[in-house]
Amino acid sequence: MTNAETWLSERIDGAPAVLRTRAEEAVRQVDSDSGILAERLAAASRVVLEKASSGGAGRSAAKELLSADALLTLALLCEAEQDPNNLGAFAKAVRMTATTS
Repeated sequence: MTNAETWLSERIDGAPAVLRTRAEEAVRQVDSDSGILAERLAAASRVVLEKASSGGAGRSAAKELLSADALLTLALLCEAEQDPNNLGAFAKAVRMTATTS
């Protein structure tokens, strides 16, 4: 298990299995060239949100929305833990990326 996987696993340990699995899958889907976990989590949240947006209004879309929300929250938590002085700038960058996508 990588450091990123360990970090994520420790933070989502008590979450429902379906959300844990979806979060882990989404993080694996994004390009890991960055190596910065907070950025990977934010990218994963965008991927999941895009899927939710195209999934209609059923249970599947609800699961995707919950997963996207959790991943974004985890991205902010990760940044707060690793570089608290940069949290505001990171949050702004995530928001700007989301509004231009």
